[in-house]
Amino acid sequence: MGPRLAAGLVDVAVVAAGQALLLGPIAYYWSLLDPAEVSFLPVLASVTLGVLALLLGAAYFIGFWGLRGATPGKELLGLQVTDESGQGPIGLGRAALRFLGYLLSAASLGIGFLMVGAVGDGLHDRIARTHVVRGGPRKA
Repeated sequence: MGPRLAAGLVDVAVVAAGQALLLGPIAYYWSLLDPAEVSFLPVLASVTLGVLALLLGAAYFIGFWGLRGATPGKELLGLQVTDESGQGPIGLGRAALRFLGYLLSAASLGIGFLMVGAVGDGLHDRIARTHVVRGGPRKA
């Protein structure tokens, strides 16, 4: 569980940095703005950039899991996401399902993530039928 947690923290830091770069200018703008002078365009820009920041995070995880078999954090710690038979990468569809499982794991107050320590696979792994293994996936 330790390496998976460390890899997750690396990935969250990378995604948060990207989101901060995207949202920083709009946050600065709002800090200077008088609330009585709010017009439609800044609100629209804020909502649009907020949605883009969320999509950036989703694309990071789905893309790396689906196409490479590991996020940079997992690669750094020698971990790979594989399917039930140990093959990888898992493809974008299964990666998207795994990401939805991540959201459910987080929504359950982290219980889905704590399952990793108790049973070896998190809720997101069970939903997407994936495993996280040390080293690379088996070659077919």
